[in-house]
Amino acid sequence: MRGVITLCGSTKFKIAFEKVNMELTFAGWVVLNVGSFHHSDPKNATRIESYKDRLDALHKEKIALSQAIVVINVDGYIGESTRNEISYARALGKKVYWLDPDEQIRVKRDRSVKELEKNATTYTYSYDYDSETDGSWDVLTDDMET
Repeated sequence: MRGVITLCGSTKFKIAFEKVNMELTFAGWVVLNVGSFHHSDPKNATRIESYKDRLDALHKEKIALSQAIVVINVDGYIGESTRNEISYARALGKKVYWLDPDEQIRVKRDRSVKELEKNATTYTYSYDYDSETDGSWDVLTDDMET
């Protein structure tokens, strides 16, 4: 076992969660995942939504148990819950890995350009990819030494 890692991101991206979960598991990681995919499960969405606060708290407990998180940022999308999870992980000193760091850099750049045009100000968001400390999740799947 290499360690424990938690997946974070929008539950809209169930297929991406499943892929990353499988690859990290094959690479020897214990993977803690979201408790439900309410965005991807319309039949149970109302029931799942009624547990949202409890599920969010449990997911933060998973982050606390982990050495790092992997952010599932399909098309650069980061929702409010994911932003909170990233901030929480960083506050605990956890390493943050990204499914697609290049996409997050692009989103940050595009957002900065739009804000600059709009307000002549650049905003920095604590949940954006930090090239100084963050990494790409694929380094976690490198072959394990035997």
